Amino acid sequence: MFSKKQTALKFLIFATILFSTTMAKAEPRVLLNEGINAYQQGQWDLAREKFSQLLGDKRWEFVGLYNLGNVATRQKHFGEALGYFRRALALKPQDKDTWFNYRFVLNNTPNQLALGRNLSNYEFIRNEYLNRFSFTQSLIVLFFASLFMLWNLYKYIRNYKFKGEEDKSLGVPPLLLIIWGILFLVSISSSTLKLIDTFTERGTIVVAKVDLRSGPSETNASMSELTEGLEVLVQSDEKDWKQVTHPNGLTGWVPKNSIMTTTGWGPW
Repeated sequence: MFSKKQTALKFLIFATILFSTTMAKAEPRVLLNEGINAYQQGQWDLAREKFSQLLGDKRWEFVGLYNLGNVATRQKHFGEALGYFRRALALKPQDKDTWFNYRFVLNNTPNQLALGRNLSNYEFIRNEYLNRFSFTQSLIVLFFASLFMLWNLYKYIRNYKFKGEEDKSLGVPPLLLIIWGILFLVSISSSTLKLIDTFTERGTIVVAKVDLRSGPSETNASMSELTEGLEVLVQSDEKDWKQVTHPNGLTGWVPKNSIMTTTGWGPW
């Protein structure tokens, strides 16, 4: 039999653990509500602070990024907004609200025509196709395409084995096998491209304009001018500079404070 003191102590410990767990779960919700209230009142800095704190929790990271994008949009920081929305879409590539807001900002960004000009074939495929699904989803599609293709191939070869000796040609593959074979090739190509894209570090220009220089210094010559919202490949870092590649292939250096890293941390 437990004494009253032991029972009370155990109850207190249990209640403390339960309360701590509940608070841990409730804290992100509290931060979100506080951020939304600040957003509705036009307190952009406070809203940004609250939503930024959500990024430390993987379960709430997407919500934080989505709302940070909305705050940046209201502040007319269009490059920053596109950066946050791109990071959010990397986590949930099929979220309709994020896509809508992303397209809205993209269409209203100053010099927005420059964002989609001179894109390579790969960049065009990435923007219009690869960004619509996650690497995990591409693996699921590849698995089922492989499964059905192998099953139809097995049945095709099995039918061949039971043919008579006078008719031992494989003949034309059935239409279903051809279809699944094409789907298998498409899915394995998509998965490969998505894997490469997922691990490729990219950044979004968050200032109105920045010079793309030939070296990591203000004294180096300007080769081109990058505009707000443009997404570039990140090649390397050197002190306060990042070496980046423009979608048209031109490589140079920009200050770190002019760019936000948006993708490149892995598929999951």
